Amino acid sequence: MLFKSFNKFSKKIALISSNSGNLTYQNLIKETNKFKKIIPKRSLVLIITSNSFAPIISYIAGIKNDFVSILVDIKTNEQNIANIIKSYKPTFLILPKNSLYKFSKKKKSSLYFL
Repeated sequence: MLFKSFNKFSKKIALISSNSGNLTYQNLIKETNKFKKIIPKRSLVLIITSNSFAPIISYIAGIKNDFVSILVDIKTNEQNIANIIKSYKPTFLILPKNSLYKFSKKKKSSLYFL
């Protein structure tokens, strides 16, 4: 399976970012395991994505830990995101900390910041 190969290449670089440096497969596994303690299986999770490690880690955590992810680009119109939240009623929202102001009034889901 995919995640067994993560262990096989644990010391190899999994992700590269000019802002955040490198992330090894070992660290990627460690980060995705954190979600298992927070988000129950089969939960619906809305991930507000940007070009950074956090949304990738969140998405891989969803695959690994069996929660359902909806990916939405951070540049998506605020009203469209609100409509997605209203229609699908995700259990969790995962978004950058600097996006809190957009969602604080709509909060019926648990917020998890990256």
